[in-house]
Amino acid sequence: MTVPVFVADREAAERMDVVAQLRARGFTARAGSEFATAGPQVAAEIGDARAVCSALSQVTGAAMDAAPQLELVVKSGIGVDNIDVDGARERGLPVLRAGGVNSDGPAEWVIGAAIAHFRRFAQLDPAVRRGEWAELRRAYSGLLPALNGRTLAIAGLGSIGAKLAKLGRAHGMDVIAYDPYLSADAAASAGARLVDREVLFRTADVLSLNVVLTEQTRHFVSTDELALMQPSALLVNCSRGPVVDQAALAVALAAGTIAGAAIDVFEAEPPTPDNPLFALPNVLLTPHLGGCTDYGYREIGELTATLVDRFFKREPVPRNCVVVDTPSLIVETEATR
Repeated sequence: MTVPVFVADREAAERMDVVAQLRARGFTARAGSEFATAGPQVAAEIGDARAVCSALSQVTGAAMDAAPQLELVVKSGIGVDNIDVDGARERGLPVLRAGGVNSDGPAEWVIGAAIAHFRRFAQLDPAVRRGEWAELRRAYSGLLPALNGRTLAIAGLGSIGAKLAKLGRAHGMDVIAYDPYLSADAAASAGARLVDREVLFRTADVLSLNVVLTEQTRHFVSTDELALMQPSALLVNCSRGPVVDQAALAVALAAGTIAGAAIDVFEAEPPTPDNPLFALPNVLLTPHLGGCTDYGYREIGELTATLVDRFFKREPVPRNCVVVDTPSLIVETEATR
């Protein structure tokens, strides 16, 4: 198949192996010049592509217009905030994403962050190196919180949330979830007890945010929600930065409204040096790597290439991968699965 495909960033092209995967399926695939390419550069490089795949690059309306033969946009990942979804809809372009894969990495990150927080890894390691072994034993013996018996509260019980629920139960945690799109029975089948929004915040020992960023979930957590939480609670965010009101979180952490936070994503990325979270000792920070495992990237790369292949072969694509549906898409039904 000689269909030209532009893989807009080197992250998708190389780390996710999308270019090689597409070429193995007969496509003419080429990669963008940057690890994460800005919109104007994507527009300059997209050329004759009939499909564009992007992990981090900005696929703007201008980039879509720069490719007169463009028929498909694919996000090599789940969050489509780097793609002009409304612009694609206006132009009649279908948008797909790698739904249902790479759930292990983010779920593992949440559990790892919770253990690191409760077990004080960041504080204990340098203190041991300073020769404070005996003092630490006296201070913390029998007082470090275990996950067992604590409540894991999950906002958003999709593929990542469901995987996280399984890991939480494996650590002996009581798992509750808030998801307005699920029934109580569906939540129970994922291993969680469905609760309302207020109960989620009030009950959480560990609150994990696993929602997709929309206008409805922007600042899903702000001052009022933080005030509902227990002073011993940990807030964990590896979804999207704007799901949390970062300024409100910094105030709550400084005041001891909650005990701590683990943050993988920021309202502005990369964060600026004056970010208020940087000055707080009760925050664990990582650079948007929660889902960036070798295993997860292999899954994303394989699914990205499969979605492109299915589209051009006019084969059904999974419904959970569809962001913008158009007549050019054939979407799986129960009968075709």
